[in-house]
Amino acid sequence: LYTKEKGVYYHSYSSDNNSGWGAYTATKEKSKEKTSAYELLKKYDELFEAEVDAYNSNVPRRAISKIMARPDEGFTSDWHKTNAGKLLFGNSITAANVNTAATYKTKFAIDEPIMVSIFADKGFNKYVDFKENDLAKIENYNSNAESVFNLELTLSNGTKASRFVYIKHPANKFLTLYIHDILFAKAKAKNAEDNRWIKEQVKLEGLKEEVQVKVELLTTGNEPYKIAEGGFSFIPRPGAVMPYGRSCSPGEDYKIDRLAKIKPVIAAIFKKALAAKPTTAKLQLNEFTIVSGWQEAPESPFPFLEVNFVVKNEKGECFSGSDKYLWYETKSPAEESGYFVRAQSKVGEIERIVDNLYPYCDCGK
Repeated sequence: LYTKEKGVYYHSYSSDNNSGWGAYTATKEKSKEKTSAYELLKKYDELFEAEVDAYNSNVPRRAISKIMARPDEGFTSDWHKTNAGKLLFGNSITAANVNTAATYKTKFAIDEPIMVSIFADKGFNKYVDFKENDLAKIENYNSNAESVFNLELTLSNGTKASRFVYIKHPANKFLTLYIHDILFAKAKAKNAEDNRWIKEQVKLEGLKEEVQVKVELLTTGNEPYKIAEGGFSFIPRPGAVMPYGRSCSPGEDYKIDRLAKIKPVIAAIFKKALAAKPTTAKLQLNEFTIVSGWQEAPESPFPFLEVNFVVKNEKGECFSGSDKYLWYETKSPAEESGYFVRAQSKVGEIERIVDNLYPYCDCGK
């Protein structure tokens, strides 16, 4: 600022003293020379920038300190303390048997369910990337009730598989022990996840020799930090097939009149359509259900039926789809059961449905 009356240049500045934006110091300088005032302004500007940089670098550190200070459940047992930093594996792990040595083993056939106990040495929310400068990401560890990690499998045959693990914390309690499914049992139909992540990546069908598997639980930052590790092996078992962990079951039949007459007609249509095309001729209709039925108008004699079906290929793999048919009641006594006309399809003709679906489920209920 220049005061004409006195012919003096004034300059003031404020700076943070590292204890928060609400605490300031202030200085006022004056000079008879404009150039001197400019130099003072430049100097104070540099000082201010340095103070801002120092503050910004302290913000993530303070946020991390706040996270580390929050309580977690600690070691849940002597077994947990002994195995901190380890991953242990078993067919069925529950809260009741998680601390029992007999629960765990190290060899599995590919058709066995595999669960893992994750024994951490501190709360899962405290595995923070200390080099992280993004405050929003850091604060997420502190405020979110869910921690996200990467489970990585490295096999001795050179293949790898990985997936995210989402650990949900109960209110006001950060976990240090977590039980997670690696390989689901067959036909766990209602589970949101399946075994595709491992089945499709490691290709263990027809396994003839033991394969070692190294398992690591890692943070998801730019420089992953290992939280826990362990290992097991897949061993050969004749005829063993790794399940998808999701059932292809088409569900239950919708309750409609003359169901016993309608279903054989639908089955005949499917079989005829599958046999008519080279791409589907070797496929078999495994099972199907009528899952809904409705009419365009109460007086209409033409009810629509939606059908869920399961088709099996030569390898014994199943996949499912759905289609809509129109039931038309004929007048001829010889055709008492009536016949179907395709009304519409979600994917197209049956051969197109088959070509566009993959066997991401297990046969049967």
